[in-house]
Amino acid sequence: MTEWGILPMSGKPVHRGHWALIERAATENDKVVLFVSTSDRKRKGEITISGEDMNAIWTQHLVPALPSNVTVTFGGSPVRKVYEMLDKLSSRSDIDAVRVYGGAEDLTANFSDASLRKYAGKLMKAGVIELVPANERMFGISGTAMRELLSKGDMRRFMAELPPVPSKSKCAIWDLLRSRIDEACIREFVRTTLIR
Repeated sequence: MTEWGILPMSGKPVHRGHWALIERAATENDKVVLFVSTSDRKRKGEITISGEDMNAIWTQHLVPALPSNVTVTFGGSPVRKVYEMLDKLSSRSDIDAVRVYGGAEDLTANFSDASLRKYAGKLMKAGVIELVPANERMFGISGTAMRELLSKGDMRRFMAELPPVPSKSKCAIWDLLRSRIDEACIREFVRTTLIR
């Protein structure tokens, strides 16, 4: 019998709270699949984190540090990918447990009992699906806070909140994301000040 952990993630940027959830899933399951969004994160009043930059960060700095039983799939809607995975697992007879990890609000919004019955009815009927909420407050950091630290240029605090990767990787993550902010600031300055 096999226990599966599934994590849908945007992670723009990935922080130690995300990493703690990944490590928890890795210790509680035989196999873990992480579905990572590669779309841009654009919100009014916040810096933009590009999916392309995060894909580079994942492949160069984060994937090598993942526990050995964790695999990553990039692109598409992470929530849709979870449902597709649940559908695939429904045809297997060796499933002991399927745990879907995420923030409590995200799990409630995206994985209702009705949706799970519709897309993973066999697993629901067998009673093997479990939603595992993370209390983001217990991690003391959020994606919003990470983006604020980036905007403010608080490198020390930002790097302290990154996953436990080598310092060289933390510096590379900072440099990549900060360079994009500086480029955006210059473009905005030119657009609003010099071009009239």
